[in-house]
Amino acid sequence: AAADDLPDGYVRYLPITEEDVFLDIWDALNDLWYDEDDDSFAADIKQIPGFLKEIELFWANQDKPLLEREFSERQKQWFISDFDEDDEWIGEASDLELQLCRKFTEELCDKGDVMALRLKGYACYGGNRLYDCDWKASRDCMIRLYDLTDDARYANTLGYIYYYGRCTDGVPEYEKAFQMFSIAASNWYYEGMYKLADMYLHGYACKKSPRTVK
Repeated sequence: AAADDLPDGYVRYLPITEEDVFLDIWDALNDLWYDEDDDSFAADIKQIPGFLKEIELFWANQDKPLLEREFSERQKQWFISDFDEDDEWIGEASDLELQLCRKFTEELCDKGDVMALRLKGYACYGGNRLYDCDWKASRDCMIRLYDLTDDARYANTLGYIYYYGRCTDGVPEYEKAFQMFSIAASNWYYEGMYKLADMYLHGYACKKSPRTVK
């Protein structure tokens, strides 16, 4: 259901009642043990203390306003995952859900969480209901993401930020863009190939070489 159709104060996929907390933990246990062999159970049992901590957190925070409550890292990651995976989720979210998502995202970004950095980085890339457009914040997230993951998609995004001078008042940073687009193109990202060819065609941060483009 869309957030507008839900009761005031209701937050989707965040355990905010005692029943929610225990159901969430039960579901997590089922996910851990479903179709697994006996040898894997011992490793999964190590997560039990984390679930017990979530129960303790709930009891310690249940009388506080939602924005002041403390949640576990797992609960935060689960909550923001829908915002990361579904643009419509951001469009349908209530103001409270957006505030909670921003809060959790910032807290997880501070810990170098890849999903949170990706969510914030692409939200700030142009802006949406979750974050206003902030090219420098987007750039900083993409730099951290590429350093953490070596994933060329983030290099490709950085290439566009540098190419169009998003963080330098419209003044292109062609040398940085050329480096990032080279990484993206080497990993078969079409946009990176296209923009790298454009740079060779015009001689941006490289020798002008129409032959190379062909």
